[in-house]
Amino acid sequence: MPILFSFGLTCNLKTAKNDLVTWNSYSKASLKDHIYTFTGFHADFNGGTSTVIEKAGGEVLGIAFDINEEQIEIIKKNDYGYQLKQKEIYIADKKVTAYIMEPLVIEELSEPSLSYFEGVKTALSQHYPKEIVSRYLDRALKRTKKTGINLQKYNPKSYKNEYGSLLRRIYPWETTLNSPFGSGIIIVPPGESTEPHCHDEEETFIILEGEGVINVDNEKEKVYSEDVVYFEPFSVHSLYNSGSKDLKFLAIWWGAVGVEQYSLENKHWKQ
Repeated sequence: MPILFSFGLTCNLKTAKNDLVTWNSYSKASLKDHIYTFTGFHADFNGGTSTVIEKAGGEVLGIAFDINEEQIEIIKKNDYGYQLKQKEIYIADKKVTAYIMEPLVIEELSEPSLSYFEGVKTALSQHYPKEIVSRYLDRALKRTKKTGINLQKYNPKSYKNEYGSLLRRIYPWETTLNSPFGSGIIIVPPGESTEPHCHDEEETFIILEGEGVINVDNEKEKVYSEDVVYFEPFSVHSLYNSGSKDLKFLAIWWGAVGVEQYSLENKHWKQ
């Protein structure tokens, strides 16, 4: 039996009922090495065209309908400017051959109408968690605006004197959906040390350049490039640069218990 892979409005079972009338079964499926986005204006679909583009590492979410040959002929006659192509999709971990509908002409990437966008969101949300669908479609929409690369450019002025060293805070970053951790790049000059401190978060240091001596509750150990140190909550820690060049490391912290600690940390950072 042929399989039709739907990745737009037809994922809505009510819409699928109008287009396909019936099917034998359906299940969640994905098209690997492709990405989903929007192109052109389609009057039949309230102002949007769902499009998949080949991209290694990508994944398109959708629904696989098990239909019959007669339905394939109906789809070909009612193409709405689409054409049927065969591609390999995945149902669970099984690779199968399926038909997909691609636009006859791939127009320039463009934002769909709000009603079309919400229609696709409603359709996919019948089968996938809403949070996943929201993130998936937000990325698809961002592709039409060609603003997909979020980049913090290096700026030496971003380093501030904090904790007895130079700290460039990276996360939290307002661009992200959420930041379950904080992080920063820290530079300690030769012969200098970070201020001893403790907190209720867990933390790790990843040494990027140089060498030094890590002190945790008065226990000391030499550290070098690519060494990794983990700090348990409330362990008092500092890092001394014992070399002749700047010591640079990445600090990542997570798991604060409450708002009070963040308030204390933020107040300290602003000094």
